[in-house]
Amino acid sequence: MKNIVIGVASVIVLVLLLFCIYTLQGDATRKTESSDSITQAMENAAAKMTEDEEVYTGNEEFRTAFVQNLMLQLDSASDVKVKILMSDYQKGLIQAEVTQHYKTPRGDEKDVTQTRTILVEKNKKEPIGKGERNP
Repeated sequence: MKNIVIGVASVIVLVLLLFCIYTLQGDATRKTESSDSITQAMENAAAKMTEDEEVYTGNEEFRTAFVQNLMLQLDSASDVKVKILMSDYQKGLIQAEVTQHYKTPRGDEKDVTQTRTILVEKNKKEPIGKGERNP
């Protein structure tokens, strides 16, 4: 009888420990995922700009490209809220705050918020004939 009680208590402790680990891992995973996703989405939106400067004709298109890229990057089951804090497609500047709202295995609701800013460096190409001579 004593061994059965110890066995049941051990199983209960093990289950609680697994829930704790799962909760902590979920937090870390969502923080890493949102951080990486925001960065990648901003870089993808900016990459189009460096390839072709005329690809965006307004801030709204630049913002839309970022949000579309972000939604493609995020995988976890959570509600996502994207807030564009600042954007200027002419300067290649965008700052965004992304909040993921999710439930833990215990049923608690948590939020993970990440804020990122990116500034695209544009390389101006000089036409041949100006500056250095082409041999």
